[in-house]
Amino acid sequence: MAIALFYAIGAAGRHLGASALRRTHGNGVVADAVLAFCIGGGLAGPMVAAGVVAAFFAVAAERKSLQAIATPLSVAAAKGDGTPGAPGV
Repeated sequence: MAIALFYAIGAAGRHLGASALRRTHGNGVVADAVLAFCIGGGLAGPMVAAGVVAAFFAVAAERKSLQAIATPLSVAAAKGDGTPGAPGV
């Protein structure tokens, strides 16, 4: 569900960005075009920061099943290893 939410936010941003660029670029006012490019440049900063965070904290999950990356909660609960919802916890 979270993936769908972030995809929807990104899709809305793409549509709003395209319409804003069309309005600012098409009216012939240079200051509007400069403002649009400054906004785009300002959005690049958080994207670069997210890339740096991902470089340090991301999990190498390419072509791996979810079970190979993290132990399923049902298995952890059956072991009783202290996870919430495990027997005896």
